[in-house]
Amino acid sequence: MEMEKQNEPDHSLSDDLIFNINEDKQKTIISSVIELLDKLDLNHDSLNAPSGYQSDYFLSEESELIYYLAVLTGEAQINALKIAPSFYKDKKKAKAWRNKIIKKINPEKSQHSDAKKATEVLNSLYERMLKHAK
Repeated sequence: MEMEKQNEPDHSLSDDLIFNINEDKQKTIISSVIELLDKLDLNHDSLNAPSGYQSDYFLSEESELIYYLAVLTGEAQINALKIAPSFYKDKKKAKAWRNKIIKKINPEKSQHSDAKKATEVLNSLYERMLKHAK
């Protein structure tokens, strides 16, 4: 009977460690994980879609991005545009994100009726990022 107890994993120690982490430590851990994910660039489009653009709902990636910018708001827009918290801390990351999108929705090249509005929203988001970034 005693042999069975020795072979069973003791979860009490790990459970105590999880519950004894204070809120500040939890925030630090979460922040570190987010920074690591950003360094690994896990928000990159290539991980979320095949190399050739294909959507069941949008005719093109351009129209999809314009929809996200011109129609969506709040958390839905943040998630759809893959806006990472690090963009509000790092000007280079924010600029790279903006440039990647503007190349696809440039109102001077786009025939889409909402391209100008989407660009205005994109620039507004980018300016907010720059206010907080270093």
